[in-house]
Amino acid sequence: MVQSVKATYEDGVLKPSESLDLEDGDEVVVTVAGREEESAERDVQVSEADVSDRDNGSPSVPDNREHPLLQRIRKIRESVPASAWDGVPTDGGRNYKHYLYGHPKVD
Repeated sequence: MVQSVKATYEDGVLKPSESLDLEDGDEVVVTVAGREEESAERDVQVSEADVSDRDNGSPSVPDNREHPLLQRIRKIRESVPASAWDGVPTDGGRNYKHYLYGHPKVD
């Protein structure tokens, strides 16, 4: 289970601003974001909520930034030389059985 709550640090103790679904002795992992990172954390929480909201069939991402998964894909694509893309098949969706299992190609 993953929960995200704000907490206040007082006298060496983190005090959550809301009730947590935990029992005495439960261990947790705490990720600390300072004030300057608060707005970035809020953006991530909003985008995660948008991704889980599939009313329109696709995740929504704020216009001013690229989704982290798309950033990773772009970095991988940019790391491959342009000439290497010439040999990549363009019919992988239609002929996946050919490329995975050796079946005859579908035209």
